[in-house]
Amino acid sequence: MSDVDWRKVAETTSRMSEAPLYVDDSANITISEIRSKCRRLKQQENLGLVVIDYLQLMTSGRQVESRQQEVSAMSRNLKLLARTSTSRSSPSRS
Repeated sequence: MSDVDWRKVAETTSRMSEAPLYVDDSANITISEIRSKCRRLKQQENLGLVVIDYLQLMTSGRQVESRQQEVSAMSRNLKLLARTSTSRSSPSRS
């Protein structure tokens, strides 16, 4: 990496170290619970990023035929959550 690249890394690392970080290590959390927590943090702290580390540890809270279907449904719901969260925070375009 060049000196310019290292400078960019250092600047970004500095900004990130000052950013608020909230960790939720709840077991068997549902999409509804994540949506609720995200909504609350967005209102209180201007939430900017959500990272889900391990989707397979989540649960849909519903009866499904297979775990694969459950994980697929959760993935779709998380995409919808991301879209609605992004569209609410983006300025409207005319």
